[in-house]
Amino acid sequence: GVTAAVNVEISIQETDPLGAYWNGASTFTTAAENFFAVNTLSGVNGTWSRTGLPTFQNGYAYKLRQRARDTALPGGNLTTPAAVSEASFIYDIERPTAAITAPTGDPVTAFATIGGTSHDAFNVRGVSVTIKETSGLYWNGTSTFTSAAAVWIPAVSSSPWSWVYSSTNLVNGKSYQIFTFATDDAN
Repeated sequence: GVTAAVNVEISIQETDPLGAYWNGASTFTTAAENFFAVNTLSGVNGTWSRTGLPTFQNGYAYKLRQRARDTALPGGNLTTPAAVSEASFIYDIERPTAAITAPTGDPVTAFATIGGTSHDAFNVRGVSVTIKETSGLYWNGTSTFTSAAAVWIPAVSSSPWSWVYSSTNLVNGKSYQIFTFATDDAN
């Protein structure tokens, strides 16, 4: 089995835009792949982790490869190149945005839909909407403004997005605020 962190190694390639490999410190400067030991391994054949990773750039694509060596004698068996485990990802730390485009005007006298747009460099997963009485409570998601906390309702689609909401639920002369936010595929 794999018994020590030194027996598990990783390599990281910045596949887009440059194609260079991690140098083991903080940058992607080498043309050839190099593997570096992980810091911890939780038990035999357990979960590993590595600190001291390179600086990732927002919007860049990366490939992480992992291999291991067992404790068989005389020198241990190293994962074959064809069996090396790998995962690819795009580093995304940019938050998506959402904007409300309807209803418009001030004051608004009637509307049937709240709508807007959203944007993300990669993909907007969804948009959520809530309404709040300016001096009071949030829409409870069904019929009245009785919730102390925002009740977020998923909008239909993402850009443009919409939420069917009847303004007949609003009281004439009261002020309301509409809030929205978008989520993307980053975890």
